[in-house]
Amino acid sequence: VLAELIEANSTLKTVNAESNRLTGLVISEIVRSTLKNQTLLELRLSNQAEKYSPIIDVDIDMKNNR
Repeated sequence: VLAELIEANSTLKTVNAESNRLTGLVISEIVRSTLKNQTLLELRLSNQAEKYSPIIDVDIDMKNNR
């Protein structure tokens, strides 16, 4: 649900989803949704149920380089 909201919201600047016990799959969906959002400046996802995977790191790098 959060990924869909990030993707659809054109005024969102910051999302803080720290310490929510999100799974790697959910985190990946959230990060991918940021690629379609042109206004988000900050995404906080630390302290989750699982560690980030290398795939998520690639997604984050893609977001930083657009």
